[in-house]
Amino acid sequence: MKQVFRVAGAVVALVLATAGAAQAGWALIEADGSESLISKGRMRGSWDTGISILDANSSKIVIIDDMRRIYASGTIDELCDQIKSTVEAMMGDMPAEQKEMVQRMMGHDKAPEVKIVEKGAGEKISGFGTKRYDVLADGELYEQVWIVDDAALVAECKPVMMMLARFSQCMASANPMGGTSDPEATPEYAKLFELGVMIRTVSAGELEEGIAPEEATIEKRDVPESAFKVPDGYRAVSFAEAFGMEGEDD
Repeated sequence: MKQVFRVAGAVVALVLATAGAAQAGWALIEADGSESLISKGRMRGSWDTGISILDANSSKIVIIDDMRRIYASGTIDELCDQIKSTVEAMMGDMPAEQKEMVQRMMGHDKAPEVKIVEKGAGEKISGFGTKRYDVLADGELYEQVWIVDDAALVAECKPVMMMLARFSQCMASANPMGGTSDPEATPEYAKLFELGVMIRTVSAGELEEGIAPEEATIEKRDVPESAFKVPDGYRAVSFAEAFGMEGEDD
């Protein structure tokens, strides 16, 4: 889960929307303080530079760049295709030795065998009951995940969680040289998003080092309708232009 927001934060520049009529919804607050708002099948994710909007009703993602007063909109697949093209273009002039090094760092063609193992009830987090799952990659522990499966919360969040699952897979597999060994790029890992809302994660490496798990907070929130709107006066552009790649060769 944490990788989705780290990678997305590195590629996407966004903006806060203006105030408006409030709707009942939820706030998902990550351990680093970043916040996502969820209401009526939509999710707004916040970073230092602004926001992105996932809209399960239209199956679209919207990226808004406040500095340039532009926005780009399209499907998850369209966004991921453009990100892959952008990475390919950035790496096009690398020497062969450097490309090989990057390939080793990013992964290889053989995807790991991933299994999700339910470990039973976890403790309450943010007042919600949880279930704990172990993620195994090629038989070894990769990550422990705690998931809230509260019926009301899941009913509100599941549509955007499924979009986030697709986004997670695409971001994790954005290796321009083909394939990835990242467990989060597999369909098996994506099934975690169907089970509920991830509220705590800890990797095997963090467990070995005694690092505390990354834990989110979930709370009910009145979410303004305008949080999911593009501000007036912003120009619609392609994802290629949003990433500064329009006119570049793939």
